[in-house]
Amino acid sequence: MQEPIFENISLNGTGLRLNDKLKVESRTDIPSSSIIRVLEINAFVSVTENKITDGSLDFGGNVIYQIFYQDDENLLKKYECGGEYAGRLNSDLLRDGDKADVVVAVDKTSLDVSKPKAVVTANISVTAVVTGNKNLQIVSGGEGLVVDRSDIGVVKSLGLQNATYPVKEEFELSYPVKEVLTNTVKCVVTNAQSGVGCVIADGEVIFNALLMKADEEKSIVKESRAFPFRIEIEYGEAMPTLKAIAKAVVKTFKTDISVDPDSSKSVVEISANLHFTGEVLSEDSFSLVTDAFSLKEDLNVERGKESYFNPCELISYTLKIEGESPINGLSEDCKIIGLGGERIEIVKSFRQEDNCTIEGVLSLNAYVFAEGGKKFSTPLETPFSVTLDKCLCCAEDCNIIATVKNSEFSLNSLSTVLIKAEVVFTAYPYKKECINYLKSITGVGEKKLPNTAFSVYIPLGGEDLWSMSKRLNVCPEELVALNKDLQFPLSGKERIVIYRQK
Repeated sequence: MQEPIFENISLNGTGLRLNDKLKVESRTDIPSSSIIRVLEINAFVSVTENKITDGSLDFGGNVIYQIFYQDDENLLKKYECGGEYAGRLNSDLLRDGDKADVVVAVDKTSLDVSKPKAVVTANISVTAVVTGNKNLQIVSGGEGLVVDRSDIGVVKSLGLQNATYPVKEEFELSYPVKEVLTNTVKCVVTNAQSGVGCVIADGEVIFNALLMKADEEKSIVKESRAFPFRIEIEYGEAMPTLKAIAKAVVKTFKTDISVDPDSSKSVVEISANLHFTGEVLSEDSFSLVTDAFSLKEDLNVERGKESYFNPCELISYTLKIEGESPINGLSEDCKIIGLGGERIEIVKSFRQEDNCTIEGVLSLNAYVFAEGGKKFSTPLETPFSVTLDKCLCCAEDCNIIATVKNSEFSLNSLSTVLIKAEVVFTAYPYKKECINYLKSITGVGEKKLPNTAFSVYIPLGGEDLWSMSKRLNVCPEELVALNKDLQFPLSGKERIVIYRQK
């Protein structure tokens, strides 16, 4: 009489996707009557916290606004403000202990000048990918059962650790700066590894700015810099033998410029607070019963199939993209002084043999000066397609973050601009897996056994040890012991000898 033994196992469940839209407002100190023309509004959004409790995902972070405008004295002005935001996503499928990867994107910015002081607004799209554990009860063996097993590899997260680190960098310019018109600070993680008691994250802080020179022409130049960093996130369970993942966002940033009156050189100082999330991955394996039979009973075997995923280490690539964009509003007396407001939307990513292709759209603004002091900005947009020379396990679903390091342009005509950009693509892939397991086993009657003490069987071509043992109702160990010269898979020409004790 067979008696199955059951075991509970935990697998990484597939991601639950939740989406939402937020509208975030902030009051400014700009008198609405002083704004003649808005050239650009940038909004930088970061997610610094998220927590799942009682069927809800609460998240929040910071918004930094930059407003670039022309005032009633025909001067270019920049205004910065910011604040915090919070949101909530609800689902009956959310469980305590799940973890969420929350990504926010700015869809649109606007400035309301109908009130005495202007109000800036950002419309934000929120996407959360929630992952958790799948708990399964499986047959792990049992008395009176002959079982077939296979080793299953599982990558488990040891949890998330958060940390905020200040970063300060400076560089010198050979000319005096009158004003910073627009500036952005972004960060990317290009590599992560598990150390002793910490997650080590390598990456870059990326600075882009449009600066007005303190010369008679008040000429505009664009400056781009990338500063490498290495930080350690405290993580008690981390060891060099484990793998790690890290992510980072800019929480706050500030740019200060000082000019030496003697040399007329400028020193640009950038201060930023970076928010990091570190995660350590542990590789484990367990022996899974994939099939079973009884030497004495016919069995009814209920089978199950379950998918799960194993997170992989991050992959980072720096690639150059280029494309043409139509441009409106240009005339012979116009001059493009620079590009800014770069944003990348990834439309889709997919596998192609041993590569991964990413397709999307690069959007940015061109800043234009015309004769007579007229200043305006006009949007540019170009599609792109790039290929990574490494296949992402699940390119269709993995989280890919694209960050523009710098951009440049050349004017093909008054209606067309060629855009070139250097972009860092950071992917957080995972590998989809599937297991076949036994849910339950019940006996349905006594087996009718052969009444011969000695038998010779001709196997099927390509047959393996387990399938032959199950078909002949003999333990695999006994079959090998009686037929020591067998080599699997079988050719079909062998003769299998079986002795049965009477």
